[in-house]
Amino acid sequence: MVARDATGHGVGVDVCCDATPVPKQRQREWNDLVMPIKAGPPHLIVVLFLNLGVTLGFAGTSAATWFGSQRAAAPTPPPKNPERPWGTWVDIVALRRERLALLDLEAKTSAAARRAAVRGMFLHAWKGYREQAWGEDELVPHTQFSQNGRAEKTRPRGGAGANPWGGWGITLVDALDTMALMGLNEELKEATEFVAGMDYTKPPQPPSKAKPVSMFETTIRHLGGLLGAYTLTRNAVFLDKATQLGNALAAGFTGPRGFNAYKIDLTGKLPNDHSSSPCLADAGSLQMEFTYLSMLTGNRTYARLANRFYEHVYDLKMMGGDAQKPMVTPIKGLYPKYLDHATNDFKDGGPSIGGQADSFYEYLLKVYLLTGATQGWLYELYTDAVDALHEHLILTDPLGSTYISASRETGHPNHRMDHLSCFAGAMLALGVEQGPHGAARAKDLAAAKAVTETCYRLYEASPTKLGPEIAHFSHCHNGAADCDRTPPTAEDGKYQLRPETLESLYYLWLQTKDPKYREWAWAIFTAIETHCWMPTGYTGVTDVQNTGAGSASGRMESFFLAETLKYAYLIFLDENPLPHDEYVFNTEAHPFRRMQPVP
Repeated sequence: MVARDATGHGVGVDVCCDATPVPKQRQREWNDLVMPIKAGPPHLIVVLFLNLGVTLGFAGTSAATWFGSQRAAAPTPPPKNPERPWGTWVDIVALRRERLALLDLEAKTSAAARRAAVRGMFLHAWKGYREQAWGEDELVPHTQFSQNGRAEKTRPRGGAGANPWGGWGITLVDALDTMALMGLNEELKEATEFVAGMDYTKPPQPPSKAKPVSMFETTIRHLGGLLGAYTLTRNAVFLDKATQLGNALAAGFTGPRGFNAYKIDLTGKLPNDHSSSPCLADAGSLQMEFTYLSMLTGNRTYARLANRFYEHVYDLKMMGGDAQKPMVTPIKGLYPKYLDHATNDFKDGGPSIGGQADSFYEYLLKVYLLTGATQGWLYELYTDAVDALHEHLILTDPLGSTYISASRETGHPNHRMDHLSCFAGAMLALGVEQGPHGAARAKDLAAAKAVTETCYRLYEASPTKLGPEIAHFSHCHNGAADCDRTPPTAEDGKYQLRPETLESLYYLWLQTKDPKYREWAWAIFTAIETHCWMPTGYTGVTDVQNTGAGSASGRMESFFLAETLKYAYLIFLDENPLPHDEYVFNTEAHPFRRMQPVP
């Protein structure tokens, strides 16, 4: 039987021949999860968009029914300005000083003033993208430097676009719901018109060489961005495009145990790329988006395809391993971060909640919450993982810094922590706030606070006040008598405009109302404005120890607009427009409405 989308068209995935059928009990649960989402008055933020003149759609209604023949062609890209105000040579450091003097960030002490400053940062980044890279994946800010810290204008417009994710405008889609939250109606309207003309089944225009794209990144950023925009605006064009994209991505679930292709050609003209196997995060971080698409369209196929991997993981837990071999993990409750597409099984690899593994553990909790707490076995997997972290990888160095170490293949800690691991404060805080055993898991909240403080202190300790990509922590070798008491060091000094520390500050602020979390968030925002601003946008830095402009990396990834600035904005709101008992963010900070079954 070929899977069908909500309009009856084939998805191109044969679901009848799955070598590992979904256990009957949990198959029933996946059937039950697609229930009407309880209707209620729209949130205040949604009302902001009624004046845009968009058509409102509702869960379970075909987007084509609402959007019909009014689909618009993509608008002409905004004109690029060939004349830039800074000439051929620019002293970036001097420009930054002038800008900071005008902004006077130290004088902005109220939440309203800081919120407005974050909105201004978004608008500057969006203006650069709109003028220099409209419709492309990323803005490449003007970052060619000589050794004296001056920028040479090597491109005619001072900036340009790049397309590392296939060329479907990932920054534009990733930023949609941030614009909605910030009330940027004109910007959102223009971006919506562009989305209306997109076609994920055709190579993007102007024509580019077709190539497979990351299934993971396309799902969390593109599909998640469209679903988040639909959640806040109820504009059916977003659900229409999400359904089209979901159908194309569904062809990537080719493994009998729910393993997905590492890369997939959305046009269907090229074979899926299996030259590299997906990592744990690749295979375990698609479930929120596909489950939510099922909830909104009424088509259960999306959820069934994506959640087969979770079924496989749970069955391994129940059996203690595969039928042919024991579970390949040195830490019970955590899983190797490498998968093998050839065997559809785990490979050796030290357990971690850093890069290549992080969002798998995040989604165990969040899919449980998204589905109305109906999938208790997912929460069981989540608490198993958190308990294993407490026992093996949440450590405190001799100077008192609490961190979450990655591990070697033996399971022993390597005393390194990724910036990506700083999301754990948010995950643990959310689990305490919304999980069924919050009061009994006080140690999780304590760990969330301690790890988040360490993540912030890594920012505070660097000359730029930006946090490194990877930090190394000192430790004791043979008991307390043989301890290295060196402060944490930057093993990889890049800062890539990442959101994870701000994300954890946001969750802890909401849960505790401790003002220090807002102050820490403002310090990070100030550092970004001080060291990452460029005339055409914002850039990461290659070395957080280097305060000169020559450290610019030249990338403004889409998550800067989707996550970093969204969390920075939300933490300074007086009231939370997205309460966690009603909404849950995907790993790219796109808000999904939690299932609220009608009694």
